[in-house]
Amino acid sequence: SQADLDMNEGQEIDITQPIEDDDHLLRCYRLKTGALYAAAAKADAILCGANEDEALLLYECGMNLGLSYQFLDDVADVVAGVEETGKHSGMDADKRTAVDLFGIDGAKARAGQFKQDALSKLKQFGPEADTLRSLVRDASWAPI
Repeated sequence: SQADLDMNEGQEIDITQPIEDDDHLLRCYRLKTGALYAAAAKADAILCGANEDEALLLYECGMNLGLSYQFLDDVADVVAGVEETGKHSGMDADKRTAVDLFGIDGAKARAGQFKQDALSKLKQFGPEADTLRSLVRDASWAPI
């Protein structure tokens, strides 16, 4: 699928190319993480009978939620340990991350903005999407 190709390309960028600026980082994260969240959201939308426009909104919601997660994962790599995250901190020390480009507070703020962008994609849906909105609002990295 396209999501598989995107995730592989994003992972390759992450491993083989030094991140030069925020555009490069966002491209990598959109492909590496956003594509997975976006594809899952769109597939669920289609399975639930969404039309093309609705499926696109949910795809974009998933993309933004994936970006929010990735930025918070970068923060967790710096401030949390294996007990909180299940992985050793400093795993990304050899590459530029959102924390390197924006600082801890800046990366958290960007993650929050991505989450708000995800929520904005759900505005057109009625009360039947309240559970989904709640899940998006509550999505976070608990240790940070």
